[in-house]
Amino acid sequence: DETCLSDGRRSLFDNDDSFDKVSKKSSPGYAYRNAAVRRQDDRRKLQGFDCQDCRDYYGDRAGDEANRLQQCSRHRAKYVPPSTPEHFWSLGIPDTQECRRRGIIPEPDDVDSAP
Repeated sequence: DETCLSDGRRSLFDNDDSFDKVSKKSSPGYAYRNAAVRRQDDRRKLQGFDCQDCRDYYGDRAGDEANRLQQCSRHRAKYVPPSTPEHFWSLGIPDTQECRRRGIIPEPDDVDSAP
C-alpha cells in the first residue's frame, strides 16, 4: 500500500477524514413539501391567498376579496400554508409587563387586599 510506511505505519500526510471530502449527493436529504410550478400560466391558476400584511394593505379597498386575491396576490400555492402564531418571530425574551399584556402571566390581584 502506498499510504503505509515501510514499517507498516500510516503516513502523517494521508489524512483520509470524512471532513475533508465534499459530499457527492446532488439532492438534499429531505423531501420538498410541494413540487415547484415552473410555468407562469400554471402559477396564475394556483389559488391566491394573503398574509396579515396583505390584509392590512388591501383591507380598506373596496371590491370582491376573492376576485382581488386571485388577480393580484403575490402568494400562490396549491395549499394555503398555516400562518405562524403571533410573536413567533420575536427573538428576545419578553419582560414581565409584556408577558402580562400577552396573557402568559396572569395579572396580580389587588395588593391592598392582602392580609
